[in-house]
Amino acid sequence: YDASVSKAKSYYVNGDYVKAFDQLDGRKLRGNDKTLYSQSRLIARVQRQIESYGNYRKMNMNIEALNALIVGVYRYTNDYEEAQELGVEDKTTEKYNEIIQTLEETFKISEKEALNLATLYEKDYTNYYYKIKDYGEAVE
Repeated sequence: YDASVSKAKSYYVNGDYVKAFDQLDGRKLRGNDKTLYSQSRLIARVQRQIESYGNYRKMNMNIEALNALIVGVYRYTNDYEEAQELGVEDKTTEKYNEIIQTLEETFKISEKEALNLATLYEKDYTNYYYKIKDYGEAVE
């Protein structure tokens, strides 16, 4: 237990929130370790989407790459209040800004459009898919 928590803390301090989360996931946690788990989970939810984007781009799967980023925007907006409560809004916002920058540079999608797509993702997945398909196909 102590070794896993120690590793998780080290990963967290070094900014690898996915590994920190993975180190704690599924364990029966105590006290402050539960907070570390919750913090890592929230940040990792956004960070994982950035990692997925990178993997999809390597395979030239642009629609899936774009979807990963929009899901990251969606998760950020839905988790922001909890991130504030846990004191990690700065770290989640840092990952969110990374997503927005990538959307602008790769897909020419503004933050406003990304937020609109994230809303569409939740409410009307079919139309959402057709929109991201157009954006994804436009990327070389």
